[in-house]
Amino acid sequence: MSALVLHDVRKTYASGHTEIVALDDANLTVAGDEIVALVGPSGSGKTTLLSIAGGLLTPTAGSVVVGGEDISEYGPRQLTAFRGTNIGFVFQSVNLVPFLNAEENPGRGRGHERSGPAARSSTGPAAARGARTVGAAPQPPRSTVGG
Repeated sequence: MSALVLHDVRKTYASGHTEIVALDDANLTVAGDEIVALVGPSGSGKTTLLSIAGGLLTPTAGSVVVGGEDISEYGPRQLTAFRGTNIGFVFQSVNLVPFLNAEENPGRGRGHERSGPAARSSTGPAAARGARTVGAAPQPPRSTVGG
């Protein structure tokens, strides 16, 4: 089974009476053991494609299958639930809490699908070990993140 399949994916936006085509009939298949790099000039649709593949945007047309699950027709609530249990993102801009250190930050975004301390700390122990391993645990984000 493929990890990701995009078939004839199209994304358009309306601007007045004009249709802006952000992605035009994109096709991509990624196996579970593959690593893929998207390369192209600014405005070529890389971010749009990744946002659709990750369930942040819905396609105007075409199909998106992630891990065997077709998310093409999912509404906002379904996409939120799907992302919360199946997808992880590393955004280009850093969205860390500035007064928390590298050991405390990873668990802050968790827990929306469940509540309570156990849900919020589910990623904390592993992330904290990783932060300590690279010597970043006591450091604030500004001193440990590049760009």
